[in-house]
Amino acid sequence: QLMKEVKVKSSIGDKSTELSSSDCYIFVPSISEMDPAITTEPYVSEGTVIKHFSSTTSRICYTPDGTAVQYWTRSPYTYNGIYVYRINASGTSQPVTQMNATDVYARIMISI
Repeated sequence: QLMKEVKVKSSIGDKSTELSSSDCYIFVPSISEMDPAITTEPYVSEGTVIKHFSSTTSRICYTPDGTAVQYWTRSPYTYNGIYVYRINASGTSQPVTQMNATDVYARIMISI
């Protein structure tokens, strides 16, 4: 009862700029929600910048032992069908992560 359902938009992937919408309580942030420098379609239609993550240093994600790690966004890279955007260990966005990569973490958002 504490969680709120929200509409989450995302590119459908496979080099498409078409968007789909899902009703979610928990979701992975999009690249446009994490990086204000991303200003092209379809990414800007996936969501607006989350102020907490608007700087490179605020986007860095650490494991409990203090190691900075890379993590997924929900945004497929429209120029290559097997890549998605990620935030690397230094907090910079990159469209270079293959979906089968195993050394990438996920950062989730909860709507309350």
